[in-house]
Amino acid sequence: MTENGRRNRPVEHGFPHLPTVRTAITAPFRRLSPAGIRAYGTSFAPADAVFGADDDLYLGAQRVASAMMHALRLPDARMVISFRDMEDAATVELAAGPEYFIEVNDRFRTHRRDLAAALAHEVTHVLLHRLDLSLPTTEENEILTRPAQSPLRPVPYGARLRHLTRRPIAVNMMAAIGSASGCSG
Repeated sequence: MTENGRRNRPVEHGFPHLPTVRTAITAPFRRLSPAGIRAYGTSFAPADAVFGADDDLYLGAQRVASAMMHALRLPDARMVISFRDMEDAATVELAAGPEYFIEVNDRFRTHRRDLAAALAHEVTHVLLHRLDLSLPTTEENEILTRPAQSPLRPVPYGARLRHLTRRPIAVNMMAAIGSASGCSG
């Protein structure tokens, strides 16, 4: 085994997280009813994640995060977004609301195209927190966030794909899995 320079842990070959991935995919179905799963049937519009270089960074980030909260059917809450030098891409303070504090890595000040992906991830943590859906470890919760984030999936790359394909993008893993497991109507 070789060392993983980022985390300074041995590299695990194969699919070491496969059981966690399976749990992460099935957990929403155990927590939500079939109707609850179907409620996430539409994807987040890529246009809602875009803001130009002329837009105010803080107001644009708050607008995008609020649109994501709405897409995930979360109650209206004020998103307080700040930027600081940090190792992670972003973090969110999980509380009952009505405000959520998201800290974002300083690099997103200049890499705005990727800011929506970081916000989508943190807003999904808010959703999982409000659903009281979590796994035992932080690493497993990070894996859980990926399938739950699927209604926002077009965010990181959707605008570019839409431009290339000239068609709207509708990517929704929860809806697709729901259809495969008999949860669609």
